[in-house]
Amino acid sequence: MQTKYAAEIQELHQFFQDWFTGSIAQTEENFSRVTSGMSEHFALISPDGTLADYPTVIGWLRGGYRSRPNFRLWTDKIVVRHQTEGLALATYEEWQEIDGKINARLSTTLLQDKAAAPNGVVWLHVHETWLAKEA
Repeated sequence: MQTKYAAEIQELHQFFQDWFTGSIAQTEENFSRVTSGMSEHFALISPDGTLADYPTVIGWLRGGYRSRPNFRLWTDKIVVRHQTEGLALATYEEWQEIDGKINARLSTTLLQDKAAAPNGVVWLHVHETWLAKEA
């Protein structure tokens, strides 16, 4: 059974692929998929250890529209590791193919229930770590 947390992880990554390839229109309505699904306190730790806050991440995403025409992005092995009242901790693999080169990362995310958000969930935190090439 797929949880709302797994659905949110998959759907947001599909949005990222669509946004970066330009397969959806560059409108505020479309981009609201991100802004309505992330907490204003959102933080991302990238695989290189860089910490980015909500305004920085939103800026990167806005600026990335149609920047990767040959881009595929997918998630795999989504597991909700812990769930408590209104919060869920999940891990998943994120795979990216950019111009024929594939990279992968293991991501841990903290999600919070919020009825008005897509899938009823907002993103609070993501921490990414590179996966070994043979993963």
